[in-house]
Amino acid sequence: RPSPRPSSRPPPPPPPFDAPLVTHACRAMGNQHSAPPRAHVTDVLSQDLPNLVVKTNATAPGGRFLKSITCRVDDDEDTDEHPGTSLAMVKVYVKRPGRFPDLRRHEREIDLIYAALTRGDAAPHCWPYTRALETSRAVYLMRQYCHMTLYDRLSARPFLSECERAWVAYQVLLATRDSHAVGVTHGDIKCENVLMTSWGWCFLSDYASYKPSEIPVDNPSEFTYFFDSGGRRRCCIAPERFSNENRSRSLETMLDETPTKVDPSADIFALGCTLAELFMDGKALFDLSEALQYRRGEYDPREALEAGVKDDLARQMIMSMVSIDPSARLSAREYLEQYYRSRLFPSYFERVHEFSAQFLHLDANGKIDAINAELDDLLATIVRVESGMDAIERASTTEDAVAMAMKSRVKCPGVHLVAAHVCSAIRGATLVSARVRALKLLRRLSVIATDECVLQLMLPFCASSLQDAAAIVRAEALRAIADILTAVNEVPQSEFGLFREYIWPILSNAASDSETLVRIALGEVLAELARLSVEFLQRAVASGSVGGNPISFDDEMLVIRNTVRSVILSMLTPEHRNGKSPVAEKAMYEVLLVNSPQLAEFFGRDDANNFLMPLLITCLNSPSPQLRCEFFKHIAGVGRVVGRASCELVLVPCVDRCLLDVQDAVVSCALRCMTTLIAPDVREKPQRAEVASLGKHAIVSVAKSAAPLMCHPSTMVRNAAFEFFATAARCMGVVDAFTSLSPVVAPFVDASEPNRAKLLRVAPEYLSQPDVLAMCVYPPPSRSAFEAALEQATGLRTAAVFAAARARIDRPSDLENQDPEDNVHGGYSARDDDADAASLKVMTSYIKALANARRVRSSASPSEGAGLQPTRNRSSRPPSFIDEGDTYMSDSDVNDAWSTIFGAKTPLVVPQDARVISLRETREDRGVDVASGGVVDALSAAVKNMGVNRFKSIGGAPEADTAATTSMSDDDAWTPRGVLVAHLLEHRGAVSCIAVDRGEVFFVTGSDDGSCKIWDSRRIEKDVSFKSRLTYASQGGKVTCVASTSDSHIVSGSDNGTVHAWRVEYTTRDATKPAGKQVPDKYTGAAEIRHVNKSEGAIAALACLDEHFVCYVTQSGGVYGWDYRAPRDAFRIPLNPKLGVVSSIALDAQHTSSWLVASTASGAMSLLDMRFQTIVQEWSHPSRGVGVDAMVVATQPTRQSLSGVIGRPLVWCAAGHDEVALWDVADGGCLRILRTLRGQGAALDAAARAPPSAMDANGRLRALRSQSAHVYSSTLTSSAYGTFSEDLRADELLSTVSRPPGVRALLTLPNGAIVSGSTDACIRVWHPGDAAKSRVMSGKISGPRPKFSEKSFNGMVLQQETPVPAKTQTQASAAHERHDSHRDAVLALATISGTSGKMLISASRDMSVKLWK
Repeated sequence: RPSPRPSSRPPPPPPPFDAPLVTHACRAMGNQHSAPPRAHVTDVLSQDLPNLVVKTNATAPGGRFLKSITCRVDDDEDTDEHPGTSLAMVKVYVKRPGRFPDLRRHEREIDLIYAALTRGDAAPHCWPYTRALETSRAVYLMRQYCHMTLYDRLSARPFLSECERAWVAYQVLLATRDSHAVGVTHGDIKCENVLMTSWGWCFLSDYASYKPSEIPVDNPSEFTYFFDSGGRRRCCIAPERFSNENRSRSLETMLDETPTKVDPSADIFALGCTLAELFMDGKALFDLSEALQYRRGEYDPREALEAGVKDDLARQMIMSMVSIDPSARLSAREYLEQYYRSRLFPSYFERVHEFSAQFLHLDANGKIDAINAELDDLLATIVRVESGMDAIERASTTEDAVAMAMKSRVKCPGVHLVAAHVCSAIRGATLVSARVRALKLLRRLSVIATDECVLQLMLPFCASSLQDAAAIVRAEALRAIADILTAVNEVPQSEFGLFREYIWPILSNAASDSETLVRIALGEVLAELARLSVEFLQRAVASGSVGGNPISFDDEMLVIRNTVRSVILSMLTPEHRNGKSPVAEKAMYEVLLVNSPQLAEFFGRDDANNFLMPLLITCLNSPSPQLRCEFFKHIAGVGRVVGRASCELVLVPCVDRCLLDVQDAVVSCALRCMTTLIAPDVREKPQRAEVASLGKHAIVSVAKSAAPLMCHPSTMVRNAAFEFFATAARCMGVVDAFTSLSPVVAPFVDASEPNRAKLLRVAPEYLSQPDVLAMCVYPPPSRSAFEAALEQATGLRTAAVFAAARARIDRPSDLENQDPEDNVHGGYSARDDDADAASLKVMTSYIKALANARRVRSSASPSEGAGLQPTRNRSSRPPSFIDEGDTYMSDSDVNDAWSTIFGAKTPLVVPQDARVISLRETREDRGVDVASGGVVDALSAAVKNMGVNRFKSIGGAPEADTAATTSMSDDDAWTPRGVLVAHLLEHRGAVSCIAVDRGEVFFVTGSDDGSCKIWDSRRIEKDVSFKSRLTYASQGGKVTCVASTSDSHIVSGSDNGTVHAWRVEYTTRDATKPAGKQVPDKYTGAAEIRHVNKSEGAIAALACLDEHFVCYVTQSGGVYGWDYRAPRDAFRIPLNPKLGVVSSIALDAQHTSSWLVASTASGAMSLLDMRFQTIVQEWSHPSRGVGVDAMVVATQPTRQSLSGVIGRPLVWCAAGHDEVALWDVADGGCLRILRTLRGQGAALDAAARAPPSAMDANGRLRALRSQSAHVYSSTLTSSAYGTFSEDLRADELLSTVSRPPGVRALLTLPNGAIVSGSTDACIRVWHPGDAAKSRVMSGKISGPRPKFSEKSFNGMVLQQETPVPAKTQTQASAAHERHDSHRDAVLALATISGTSGKMLISASRDMSVKLWK
């Protein structure tokens, strides 16, 4: 260190001493130490060393022996660039007046230690005193200052991870090894004497050669004076250093002695105590009393180590270090060799140590450069050890190893060490480029870093970078925050409130940043951060609380959405700006548009309609064509969220108006936007192209406006128009395309080529091919001819314009006397080429509308000419360039087109294998007269007649059908025996529904407690205590129905009107197998995919139509088809509200999903044709006032299950008191009845003689109307439902009838058996046609078991359960109630394949779920 320079100011007078030195004799405690003088240490220091300036509040808490003071060296060589080198730690011993021992031998020993440890780079982890100075007042020990000790670090955030603890232990062992290698022992190793840098490098400091090597065991005052600096009575002194010799020494005598070295084994013991404190979070292994007990063999630290140290290797090493026998302790070198390349000290520690040593000689900028240069090598070394993947370990190059680790996103704890180096360099870097590069390094490291590292280390440093003076650093910090949070897989409960309490407050400040660059970066990541906040909230709701406080998902979502809304508004209108910057505003809107689909998903339909959509539409007012193009590129994603109504009322007018834009690029983007809106999923699944965001009427309306653009001179506009018409034709289907689109395209078909025109008329399916469509229309006019016609229509007839249009016109003034209308319609046919003339003629309407739009813009101000500007005289109706007289398709054209297909003539387009159906055939030919009803009624009747011809009659006995089936497999012939496999009791409400995964790896149960629980079927027979693997509780309300749509995808409905599609997430070791054959290894979460809420009451039922495609029924709306990948519902079939509330549905899922039966609580049943989305027939149960409680599709014979053959609509319906009937909903006939009789004696006989309720109308359903089909409509009108039976009267609403007891759940088995669950808590297995096999599988049965029998009742086969009367009193009192049966009504049934065969799942109102073999 530089020599102290003389001070220019005189030294202050010596401080007075308040009392003389007195030696207090405390013989009881053996204390013979002199009390320190009452002089302030800083005053003594300022007099002896005037070049050392004491920092304010720099006196560290020290012991009685030495006082620690932080000083700044007041030296000219210190610079502001290296402020750390000017700080020093000074330990002061104030001398007492009188005779004082000679300390020169101690000073020489300190110099020898310094020389031995600083010789070369032999001991990089050792930090001895650099100088010892004795004055007349005090003794000073000086070294360079270090900000933190290990003791301080254990209580500082972020807390040390397990890998960091091992890394610190590894370095302290290296320091001890290097010290002992040069013959230096420390003498006082403890956490306070281990210094740590910000990047985790450790130093062993304050070598205590001046402290006694032995202390008396009976005099604790010496221990307190020399070793208990913190006053915590913590002891790291080896047992052999306690002396039993009863001696009395003064302080002067101890300091006068020759310095003695402690044995290296004593340092190892102290090191073991220090490492124990490190791994036990600051808890000491011994205090003084425990150390003395341990010396006597009365205390065992093993129990404390097992409770506090998680790592068994660390525990084993510490126990070896603190052995009572010094010879049993190994040396530091031996410990390193023993545990190197183990789990405690992995092999990459050596590479990280080599790299970290460079930081001792680099500034912060150089540190970041070094990390950037060696990052791949460091990561490759770490991932090869910790990834656990053979492919990464065998990677030939470091780049391949790192790339595979990044791709597989393995989590490596060792990355925490590298991230600590990066975070340490950020705060000290002076170059802006270095700080930006450091943030990018954190983004890269987060992919393979642990969640603890991301949340506790990286995120705080990135958040602190938002206060950086450089805008580019703040922008990069925002991107880093989004990226590193995306890498988080599991969020600890303590971090559930991260977004609400930490992220959103700092983002709100960034939203009002003065720099546009920062706000743009925030716009780029806002949608992702909003999505992540919802994920964090879902995890918090699933756990039930945040910080111990219960939370509401809806309330929290409202807060988050309001926060994001305020952030967006602050981004677009920061408070500090007095005026608007066009460039900045354009950039902000562009980045907002790019992320608008994700933001719309986050806001939901209502907020997207009310806030996001109006905000984005203002982009069309911008004079920048690039911004208007960006609007149309991304607004279609928003349209999928806001719904069809908003698209048709808001977006379509915007597109229609922008088709008149002056920029061809804007027109092209507008057309492509429409293409996306009408068929959002056409590229993924063409057969579902009808699921669009626009209705047929809106598509035709836009097609009329877009038709002239097929002849536009711009290639990009023409291609966009062809693609739009092709997509519209595919979405609408061949029939609708021919009737609606062909008349729109017809005026633009080139009449000079008859074959081309005939092609579209004869084969309208070519409308869906852009290339064929481009070949058939008129060729585009030249740009000059188009512009000339446009200028003529505008009225700007200048010589320059006509010269540009046609060079051969010498005197354009000749045209000045012509009428503008004549010029537009026919003026060019005489002067232009024939192709241009024909094209311009068919584009007349478009040219006039475009000219009018230009004229309006030219009259506006220049700043308002490009967008959608409000004008005083403008109509509220969106302008269209199609005049009333130029309409290309009239109603008569449409009627003619429909009559072409549905009239007496053969339709022009039919499938190859289809049978042509004539709707004008005679009644004898099974035809239907169109004149007697509407087209739709005729269509429905024709479909019904077609079904009669194609269905195989099932009018005979059901036994014949059963006999006709082919041989069945073991699973098909399986019937539950009633052996209980598992009893699951986790729900806190009635369990109302069950769904089995497509791959049968798990099943889901829904309950009135608002939760859906996931159960793993593989562990049912293996686990003694079977528990659910996941819980999805984000929906709210009572879960009424669930269905599985694909592998790991579940759809659930609730009584609050919501339908949620969510995904069961799990990890698997069978990643190479197909999705349906993967076995989950660990379930990681349940994440919402999408949800809808029609606000039409509870969701009554739902069923899976196809993969990712379900239909659900609302309480008051109707049947909806929902593909949760599409933005809108696939279809909506309104149900008659007079028929009552839907209670259940049955779908022909075993065949072609061609029909659906919906039953109501009032006993009505509706048969729906799902192909045409019409209601074919509506029936009512024969017994008035009987509701349908459960319904299931009957098992069809094998011969009718052929592909392409529509199954007969046969359903089992539970209606009435303990009665189940098999109905043919096509013709209303009853085929079989199952019922349960109750009572004894005369009551039983009367019940047996009473006819079943299904026989009230001679075994047939009551038809509610003759012509029942009606078209799908989005509105309900009273005239749409025809004439109803008088049995349904309004006066029934005046009195309510309680729901009778009976069957609440039905399940059909492949062998034809029926499983029923009833309100009497019984599960019955019915075998139609074989009553001997029918039985009560489980339930409460008093007396002997009932018998099952079959008989004919008025020609109807009736199977019934009859109780057996008891013969004796003992037999009557005996009960066959099983202890494993349900205690309340059985509400749901399902089957699943277990490890040893199929099993039956039953759910009950008693909140239990049971599995049976």
